[in-house]
Amino acid sequence: MGMEVTALGNHEFDWGLDAINKTTMTGANYSIVCANMYDKGTNNRPYEPYKIITKDGVRIAVIGAILKDAKAIIMPALVAPFDFRDPATEINACAEEIKDGNKADIILADVHDGGTSL
Repeated sequence: MGMEVTALGNHEFDWGLDAINKTTMTGANYSIVCANMYDKGTNNRPYEPYKIITKDGVRIAVIGAILKDAKAIIMPALVAPFDFRDPATEINACAEEIKDGNKADIILADVHDGGTSL
């Protein structure tokens, strides 16, 4: 089946994001996307908010998000460098950008959320 993209989840933080970025994802054939996590106090996202995939001529945008309550379930030291914004707000903003720029024919949201933050 193959993977093209995955949303950032709480378990990616288990050993710190450096383990994911520098070890686990090295050579991976898919991307992590996350629209609602930012470097603390900035508007910079450590991961791309979405990825456009073309299959059989159809452009598919996949917008990623992590649960809003990530700080409540991940060790504080591992999430301290980041701000987690409202997933629905960030996903909708990305969807508008994609639609306005005619970047995709289909827009999907891939949200890692086992709680009630949506």
